[in-house]
Amino acid sequence: MTSIVTWNARGLCNEAAQRSVKELIRFSRANIILIQETKIQEGRIIEYASMWGESWKWHWIPSSGLSGGLITAWNEDMVQVDDVLKGAHTISIS
Repeated sequence: MTSIVTWNARGLCNEAAQRSVKELIRFSRANIILIQETKIQEGRIIEYASMWGESWKWHWIPSSGLSGGLITAWNEDMVQVDDVLKGAHTISIS
């Protein structure tokens, strides 16, 4: 069974928010996690890669200034993703 969690993070630029993502992954047992309003700008995403475990794959769209930003992540051990489509404000997986 696929379990999906969606969260408006209102920014992931501090350690407390990043810890919250790690706890969300661990305690929700979700297979797919959708995060809105990451506020992570282009060139800074690699700093946040440690939020995900080894079995997690993810795609992202950077924020525009201090607003926006998306992350779509999935546990590759539980969910098979064949295609990722990214638009200006969307990420779709199938």
